[in-house]
Amino acid sequence: MTEIKIPVLPLFSSPVGIYELNILNQEKIEETIKSLEYKQVHKFNDHSLITTDLNVLDNVEEFKNLKDKIKESINHFSEKIVGNKPNKFELISSWATQSKLGQRSQRHRHANSLYSAVYYNTADKDTSPIRFYKTNYQTGFALNVDNYTSFNSDHWDIKPLSKYLVVFPSYLFHSIQQNNSKNTRYSIACNFHPTGTYGQVDSQVVGVSIKT
Repeated sequence: MTEIKIPVLPLFSSPVGIYELNILNQEKIEETIKSLEYKQVHKFNDHSLITTDLNVLDNVEEFKNLKDKIKESINHFSEKIVGNKPNKFELISSWATQSKLGQRSQRHRHANSLYSAVYYNTADKDTSPIRFYKTNYQTGFALNVDNYTSFNSDHWDIKPLSKYLVVFPSYLFHSIQQNNSKNTRYSIACNFHPTGTYGQVDSQVVGVSIKT
C-alpha cells in the first residue's frame, strides 16, 4: 500500500527554545553559583533548594553578562520563534536552584509572567533533565504508542548541556527530574513580564512599568 502523504499542522503548540550562550566568564559564574545561599522551599529532604535571593541576575555583578545574553534570547524567542512584534520585557525575578544527588523538584509553573528561562552553566552526562508536561487538550484515551512524538507524549524531557538556555512560556508545567549525577546540579531560572504599551483595541495595555 502506498503511503499517503498529507500536510500536518502543529496547531496551538507550545514552543520551547534552546539557545547556546556565548558566555565568556563561565568558570567565574560557576564559582559564584556555588557560593550563593540556598534554602528549602518544601519540607521534603529530596526536594531541590533555591537561593534566598530571588533577584540574583540583578544583584550579582558576576551575572551581568549572563543577564544581557538571556534578555537577548527572550527577545529573539518572542519575535522570531513566536512571531510577535518587538516588545520590551522586564526581568521580574531570578534565582538559582541546587539539586544534590537524589534531589528533584515538584511539578510547577511560574505565575505572573509571560516567558520563563532556565540556564545551565555546566552539565555532565548524568545531569537530570528538565521535564515539561502536556496539561491541555487531553482526550482521556491512552493508546499503544509505536513512536513517541510531540503529538502523543504527555511529557517531554530536555537534557541540560553546558552554557545552554531553555526558554518557554511561563504557563508550561515543568519539573527537575531526580539528579543521578554525583555532581550537584545547578541552574539559574528567571521570569519576564512585558512592559510599555502592547495589545490592541479594548485589550490594549498602555505604559506598563514593573520596576521603579
